[in-house]
Amino acid sequence: LKIINPVPSNAIPSLLSGYDFILGQFILGAFGMSELEAFAASKTVICNAIYNIEYDNNTPHLQATRANEIVSHVDRIVSNPHVFLKTKGESAWDWVYKNHNMKIIAEKVETIYA
Repeated sequence: LKIINPVPSNAIPSLLSGYDFILGQFILGAFGMSELEAFAASKTVICNAIYNIEYDNNTPHLQATRANEIVSHVDRIVSNPHVFLKTKGESAWDWVYKNHNMKIIAEKVETIYA
């Protein structure tokens, strides 16, 4: 486990490439930029995202709020890396592209402020 201090946005892709999976935030209950950047880098993300009703489809994260849930997910990743590192990572990229590309965000903003 390594806690990473804030880094410039242009350093995030190379930083994420050095890790197999990412532990996101566990307090707020929503995706932050770190989780979205990790999805975009095709990384498996373990975090607490209970405020995800905005999304029509299943979010690609592994849900956890307590330490034992985090450990359970890590055990599953280690015991079956292909499923969790490749397949889950690919689905994370697909999900973030479908839900957070510039066109989708612009349409959402337009709808809200129209």
